Amino acid sequence: MEKGHHYLDIPSEYIKFHQIAISKISIGALRVKAYQTGFRMKHTCDLSKYLQVVVILTAAVTLLVPGPVLGAPAQSAPKTVVIDPGHGGGDTEVKGTGGTLEKDVTLRLARLIENRLQGRYRVLLTRNDDYIMPWPDRTGHANHHKADLLISLHTAGSSSPATNDLQVYYYTESKIRNPDTAAPGESKGTPWRKVQKPHIPASSILAQRIWERAKGLYANHPGGVLPAPAAVLAGADMPAVLIESGYLTNPKQEKNLNDNKYLFKLATAISQGIDDYFNNPDTITSTDLRE
Repeated sequence: MEKGHHYLDIPSEYIKFHQIAISKISIGALRVKAYQTGFRMKHTCDLSKYLQVVVILTAAVTLLVPGPVLGAPAQSAPKTVVIDPGHGGGDTEVKGTGGTLEKDVTLRLARLIENRLQGRYRVLLTRNDDYIMPWPDRTGHANHHKADLLISLHTAGSSSPATNDLQVYYYTESKIRNPDTAAPGESKGTPWRKVQKPHIPASSILAQRIWERAKGLYANHPGGVLPAPAAVLAGADMPAVLIESGYLTNPKQEKNLNDNKYLFKLATAISQGIDDYFNNPDTITSTDLRE
């Protein structure tokens, strides 16, 4: 080794000197010597004449710092979002005046939301086809996969064909007797009914984020965010909401929920609401998705 010089081994794929891959440099005074990988040839230059030397000096200083410096930093695992298409199989639930079934709308919407979220999140569906799945299994699916969010999708029905709005629910232990909002298996008979309780504040924020994004689709009937003792939410060990995306008993709304363009807009709005929740912005601008 030359006196007054320090030698550092550098992977040849990281640095090129005069277009020559090198594996060793010698730093001494104001001169740099680069040793070409696999050869005895030595290249020398003055710092003042070649800007390329700055690259080598930067690498040398970095390599002198203790600790690992090469390679990309470890990335955190993506958030897991579970989408629950309500009902299925023989459990058709709400039926529109034109024959549209709630179980079909929720599955189509779930697949669209999955498509909009992929690439940013790990997305799982509780069901991928038309079959019955008990609500405890839906909640258990989210818990088993340690989901960060659970989004349960539904449509609504009413004795009034004029009813038309969007409702986003978060869990409450209080009994709500309105048949349009209360879900079967209220909290009194729900296993693990206390599991959701610590997540209620976060669930209410998630519901607000989604509603803010989607309300533009509902013109003069934007609905709102409400608490409900929904069974599927009670045992969820993560922030969770139930979305009733419209009334199939309203002919105009039934037509919308059968339209792929409309469902794509709704899926986009819900996806944006999920992004807003994770990004936690100071202000949220409602997306106007009306025609």
